[in-house]
Amino acid sequence: MTLQKTGYGLLCVLAAGLGVASVAQAAPADYKPMAEYWASRAVAGAEQLEQALQSGNGVRAQRAWNAMRPAYEHCETFSGTMFPKADTAIDQHPVGAPAKAGEHAIERLLFAGGAAQSADFERAEALAAAVTKQAKQFRTAIEQTDFNAHAQTLMNGLTGLAHELGHAKMAYPESPFSNTSLRDYRNNIIAIQETYALAFRPQLQQENGALDQAITADIIRLAGVLNAASGYARLDKAAARQASTALVADLQEAAGQLGLQPAELEE
Repeated sequence: MTLQKTGYGLLCVLAAGLGVASVAQAAPADYKPMAEYWASRAVAGAEQLEQALQSGNGVRAQRAWNAMRPAYEHCETFSGTMFPKADTAIDQHPVGAPAKAGEHAIERLLFAGGAAQSADFERAEALAAAVTKQAKQFRTAIEQTDFNAHAQTLMNGLTGLAHELGHAKMAYPESPFSNTSLRDYRNNIIAIQETYALAFRPQLQQENGALDQAITADIIRLAGVLNAASGYARLDKAAARQASTALVADLQEAAGQLGLQPAELEE
């Protein structure tokens, strides 16, 4: 099941007692296999994009770029806080200036002006090779990291992405040339769902069941706003901001309940 189809698929499964060994044993380390899975998908997507670019077929390259993107969006609850160097190399999207490296630099080459056949394939292929290299290093770093030792950093990333979804990502589209920003944001809310459900929810259920229910409702609300829109231009940004603000406030409270510090957020 997926969030987009069910509204809250994974969390419903976990509520039934599946996916974690027990409430008492649950910890950030229970999220690590999910992180490894998405990192491996990111590597595979980058490799497939390289192959598509080598073919010289612009349409095939565009499709490969589109297929590659969701995996890394699922990593955004932890990539920027736990692995900032890899995050900058793979997913930089500076405001007001084109990305010079990473997935969004390739996006501009393949989609700007809508003319895939005129893309600079040599430049795009070099950028894709660099993304593949960084994605492999990212995957290895995840495999070597003790997620339980980075509970604070993971909570910071989770809360930060929830905040970004209602603020920075509402101020500018993340993937403007391919017109896939709304898909990025939907993958982000699924990532929030996955991370909260696997890393923090079981312990919070023990500490404060009412707060867990509030966070569950917040995620459903924000997902509903994102899923209701037919495109980025039609997204109810005010409603997304309100839902994001509520989710962030509850996650900040949850941090205290779990013995962690509230995340410091960028405006």
